[in-house]
Amino acid sequence: MTSFCPHCGAEAPTEARFCMRCGKERSPQFPPPATPTALDQPLPPVPAHQPPPAPPAHPPGPSGPSPVGAFFGRALRGDWAGAAQAALWPVGLLLVGAVALAIPGYGQNPDADDVVGFGDRLRIALTALMHGLGGSFRVTAATGGGSSLFDSASGTSASGALDLFMPPLLVPVLWCAALLIGVRVLRARLLLAPPPPARTLGPETAVRVGLLAMAGTVVLALFGQPTVQQVAFHTSPFLVALCTLALGVGVTVAAFQRADIVQWLTVRPGVAAASRAFGSAVRAMAWVLPLVLVAGFVVGIVADDGRDGGDVDNATGGSVAAGIVLLALYLPNLAVTGLGFVWGAPFEADLRGSGLSGGRYEHDAYGLGQLGDDVGSGAVIGVLAFGLVLALLVGVLIARRSRDRRELYLGGGFFCALLLVLGAVSGFSMKTSGGLTGEISFGGTGEGGLSVPELLLFGLLWVGGGILLAPYLLRLGGRGPWPAAAPDAAPFATGPHEPLPAGGFADAPTRTGSLLPPPLPPHGPPPPVPARQADRRAGVWAATLLAALVVGGGAAAGVLLLRDRGDGTDDAKDNAPVAAQTEQTAQTAPGGGTGTSPAPSAPPTPTPGQDTAVPSATPAVPAGYRQVVDPQGFAFTVPGAWSRTGVKNGSQITYSGGTGQEKYLVGVIPMAPYTSYENFQNLERHAEDDPKKSGYQRIRLERNTFQGRPGALWEYTYQDGTGRTVHGIDQSYIAADGTEYAIFLTGADADWSGLRETYRIGLDSWRLTDTE
Repeated sequence: MTSFCPHCGAEAPTEARFCMRCGKERSPQFPPPATPTALDQPLPPVPAHQPPPAPPAHPPGPSGPSPVGAFFGRALRGDWAGAAQAALWPVGLLLVGAVALAIPGYGQNPDADDVVGFGDRLRIALTALMHGLGGSFRVTAATGGGSSLFDSASGTSASGALDLFMPPLLVPVLWCAALLIGVRVLRARLLLAPPPPARTLGPETAVRVGLLAMAGTVVLALFGQPTVQQVAFHTSPFLVALCTLALGVGVTVAAFQRADIVQWLTVRPGVAAASRAFGSAVRAMAWVLPLVLVAGFVVGIVADDGRDGGDVDNATGGSVAAGIVLLALYLPNLAVTGLGFVWGAPFEADLRGSGLSGGRYEHDAYGLGQLGDDVGSGAVIGVLAFGLVLALLVGVLIARRSRDRRELYLGGGFFCALLLVLGAVSGFSMKTSGGLTGEISFGGTGEGGLSVPELLLFGLLWVGGGILLAPYLLRLGGRGPWPAAAPDAAPFATGPHEPLPAGGFADAPTRTGSLLPPPLPPHGPPPPVPARQADRRAGVWAATLLAALVVGGGAAAGVLLLRDRGDGTDDAKDNAPVAAQTEQTAQTAPGGGTGTSPAPSAPPTPTPGQDTAVPSATPAVPAGYRQVVDPQGFAFTVPGAWSRTGVKNGSQITYSGGTGQEKYLVGVIPMAPYTSYENFQNLERHAEDDPKKSGYQRIRLERNTFQGRPGALWEYTYQDGTGRTVHGIDQSYIAADGTEYAIFLTGADADWSGLRETYRIGLDSWRLTDTE
């Protein structure tokens, strides 16, 4: 192998050190030794900035799903067959209930052309049941001269709509109970099957069960909206879906995760106390409402006098089976209404409407005061005694599960709140609208139920009394309401809790009853009770019952007496419907120009005695009379011995003497949607059918003008329950601001000559004070 000299370029052997031509030493042709040291290595240049790393040859794989996505993935890949079996329980219950409601014929004639068949009745029943699960209940009708459920003359067209809110509270209770049965069966199967279930089994199962229960219920809701003879029934499937989904998920999670919930509450004493208090209130309500129903049925059976029950027959078409089914559907509503009534809250109803004959407004209320007038004071005493028993029962049931006074009072507060909510939704409300031939329209609204303000007042009084007395009753029975704790001991365990076993739900202990373990009983048997102490207990029991009656019944009776004072006689309630307020009262109105022939009166002489400051331009007051100025915005002259004795329904003011046999009833109805004459015509129809106004005789019913405003005058007589002939006269008119004022004077017909003069003086002195 040859190489070339770097100096002269002459060729020479590679192993030659010197060039044979020029003689110079040639440089070596090979690299340095194969094992150089680190110092021999040149340092790399320092770059100005760190270069980015080179991209990998292959991109990384996709990241895993989020925890929420993973949860729903497991839920959607789970056991749908088992979830469907659990969801079939509530869906099947709805179908069975609809069949039970559709079987009765409701008094229809099978041979009639307009009979509603079983299939249509089934779909209508489904629509009604969906109303209890959050859906609406709306009925619309339109006719164009043909036949329909609403008879219409040929050549005319009519349309109308009815929106009803009267949810049957039994439907959601039974729906949740049926779902709970199905979920417990599914839970038992899943917990026993290998492998051990995960801790998220309950929420995952709740998603599947909730979706399937919602889907089945919504399918029934969509199927249920029929159109029968141009009358369509509607509900709200979207609201039904939301309600059933929430109920389904909640019931399933509560059934599966009960052990976790108990463990979570163990280390949170405040939340645990609130949970136990709410559970105590629910249990007390579940005990009290059936007792109210049982008492109501017993009283109904005892008081049955063989009457045919026309109202029930009209509502159910004479079908006993239909009446039983409908009654069962609204049992919780009736129980809540009965509990409020027993504790003093009256049932009130308001109806407003406008149509061809003008506007109309009616208000009616029935409470313990009216019960005493219809049946007697003994019935009121019996109702108050039963209310006392219920209040003490509520207090004892809550006190038995309470661990201290805070929990006891919290349970009473939850019970009052629950009663208020149930009382608000146990009533009804409706709205109607429609028109005829596109030119005439009509509409109306109505609502009825317990008076919520009075329900709150009396509920607090009764429940508060029961809560205060319950610990003493438990001690008298030899059982304290809560265990005695050491001075420094806390009422709840606050240390670390025991974790769940590794097996999850399968190995978790099952607890029943209280959410927390029951307190340990005191050591040793209770000391014997001396004979004297046993004798004292009887006295304490009697004093306790008396105190409860005073706290609850006395307060309720006192408020009722203050509210209805002056209306205690039959004349006040049966003869004095004011400004279309009730069907049992006659309206009152002042009427100048009444057409009466007054007897001559003595020269008027002013008297200084008056209720309040006298407005300007006070007329002369005859001897024996005095001028009164009412806070409702009017003033007139009454006999000197008469005074303001009560206000009923906020708009019916009573002025009477000491005996209450003769009295004024002044009605004030803002924005009256009718004329006075139309109102009197409506009231007269009710008076003619009122069994308490036997022998009704109209003296006159006519339009007139009072103080320059359109009005009407109504005068009549009748016989009351004692056989006495009662004479009444009522003048009504609409003021410039739309308020109807009515002055109704009632008294014995034998004394009417003097009362006629009293009425003339009152009408001549009538004036409004809020506009002067």
